[in-house]
Amino acid sequence: MRAGEGNIKNSSTDGIWRRFRVFIATYFSSVPICTPSTMQEQKIETEFGTLWTASSEPQAFSKSNPAILFLHGSATSSRIFEPLLNSPELKANHKLIVFDFPGHGRSSDAPDPNKSYYQYAYAEAALEVLRYHNITQLIVLGWSLGGHVALELVSVLANAKPPIDIRIAGIMITGTPPVPKQQITGFRKDADVSALFNPEASKEDLIKVASVFTKSAPPGWLVEDVLRTNRLTGSTMGAKFMQGHCSDQIKIVHDFKGWIAVVNGGAEPLIDLDYCDSVCKGAPRLWRGECIRLKDEGHAPFFDNPQGFLTVFLDFVDSCKL
Repeated sequence: MRAGEGNIKNSSTDGIWRRFRVFIATYFSSVPICTPSTMQEQKIETEFGTLWTASSEPQAFSKSNPAILFLHGSATSSRIFEPLLNSPELKANHKLIVFDFPGHGRSSDAPDPNKSYYQYAYAEAALEVLRYHNITQLIVLGWSLGGHVALELVSVLANAKPPIDIRIAGIMITGTPPVPKQQITGFRKDADVSALFNPEASKEDLIKVASVFTKSAPPGWLVEDVLRTNRLTGSTMGAKFMQGHCSDQIKIVHDFKGWIAVVNGGAEPLIDLDYCDSVCKGAPRLWRGECIRLKDEGHAPFFDNPQGFLTVFLDFVDSCKL
């Protein structure tokens, strides 16, 4: 068995105590308690359009802990994170923040697609959300496209004039291959999500893409999210990426001063896992010193097996607070 790969129930470094914490969190979250209806919802007017965001407040003694920002994937929304948002341990100890990218979910379509529908612009939109919530320190969990956006957020903060007092303590990316500037690489040759980049894609083809995101049949709301997504988001993002409106994400992984965790499903259907291992190898702040593969999990391990994913994520969050 390769290093870093194994049954996710045994991935914790804290053994029985960690598994007990996750069991309690999962047991008490069996009835949704942190859905968007119970989080505080807001809408923010920005140059990217009207952004939908929601947040929950931690217990008073945890106010000094970093907030956690969740960044969703292409053609989805922050609803994909509900299994994690239901975690009592995360809720008690951290301010949790979600938002939907422009052209996705409950956010509006962008007034100018060319200025909004690409990774760096999504990171700029994320910065607007962080400012709105008065965040000064945070941990980011980015899934799929959201992982790319998390890495671009590092560049957005570094390029801010004047400097912005926001510190990222750690980034975990899942289902995301860090890519070099202007090179679309790191995906499996048999992966087919081309419908997301075709404004003329049929409804049937888009529904097929939705079925790749989760191991079981996609829930109805996920199909709705895919069909709701503005048809220009994928084609615009691809064009802007090849025009150079992006960062060298591999360099960000190696230069980042906080912890960077790369966690993928061992049965990932879209990402070339060996590629991820190769480009992240040797990064000074790579959490656990390697990319982590969660045995038998797919593109969204936090959704398919939230209890197992929480075991790893809570360890990472603890590391970022040290």
